[in-house]
Amino acid sequence: MEIFSLILHESLRVTAAISLPVLLVGTLVGTGIALLQAVTQVQEQTLSVLPKFFCVGCCIIVGSQNAFDQLAQLLRHGVAVMPLIVRSL
Repeated sequence: MEIFSLILHESLRVTAAISLPVLLVGTLVGTGIALLQAVTQVQEQTLSVLPKFFCVGCCIIVGSQNAFDQLAQLLRHGVAVMPLIVRSL
């Protein structure tokens, strides 16, 4: 069961590594737009959604190759240790 726990830990780490940059960009852009709206008192909904959509989309495009590489490595590792997991059951 220790191998299964190791795989689970690694998958959670990969998930955090893939999602954290996207969430961070969305949060920073959203905070910047909120501050801009508070200062200018312009409460337009599209002003808050479109920049976040564009920045998060760019972040996904830029980081997708790294994300796919990490996921492929995790899959290869998971398939390689599958016999050890089955034997431990």
